Amino acid sequence: TWNIFITARLFIISGFRDSDFKEHIKSNNFTNTTYSKYKNGELNIAINDNVFNKDVFIIYQFTSNIHEDAMKVAFLSSIAKSKGAKNVIAIIPYLPYGRQNKCISETFIQMISQSLDQIITFDIHDQFHNNDKLISLFASNFFHHYISKIENPLIVAPDSGSSMRALHLAKLYNYDLLQLAKSRLNNNIVDIRYNKGLLPNSRNCLIIDDILDSGATIEATSNFLRTNAATSVYAC
Repeated sequence: TWNIFITARLFIISGFRDSDFKEHIKSNNFTNTTYSKYKNGELNIAINDNVFNKDVFIIYQFTSNIHEDAMKVAFLSSIAKSKGAKNVIAIIPYLPYGRQNKCISETFIQMISQSLDQIITFDIHDQFHNNDKLISLFASNFFHHYISKIENPLIVAPDSGSSMRALHLAKLYNYDLLQLAKSRLNNNIVDIRYNKGLLPNSRNCLIIDDILDSGATIEATSNFLRTNAATSVYAC
């Protein structure tokens, strides 16, 4: 069951499993969609409210069951549009397949966005995407309270994929930047080397990255920083 929070012109369909999520939405009225499965595994989804000429936001947190979650987002947006929704916008904090090659990542985005007017996500792995519906925000902006308290800081980009996010943060706080180079030996083993920027000697280092899967990149980067005399290592 998804909770739908209703204001005069706004419906929010929440795909979060956290039951406390609704407490963060300023609305007194909410209803639900119905969700079930047929015996053959097909999804059966319905939106049980009038969304005609309304703005519908689908706020969805993908789980490890990525492909079923993708179908839910696609079906929800299609159903909302078929019921006359004015705009259907998906807010997806973590968008899967972003680190895959462009063909795969763009196919995934196209698959879930056919009935969407816009997708809002955070720190998509490939910042140079070609989908006009997609907006990627920097999640690090929301950690100002913690980042601003780091003394003698050094922002660290563990690879080229994280360099744009790290550069954004370094410019935002006027912090120094260290850019590293990564070679992936296999899915769970990486090699980290110096690329350019200041070395971490006696600095409090903040690693900026977007995906934590096996943890190999964070581990290898931390080992590099510690070997080069970093005072402390944080990750964002």
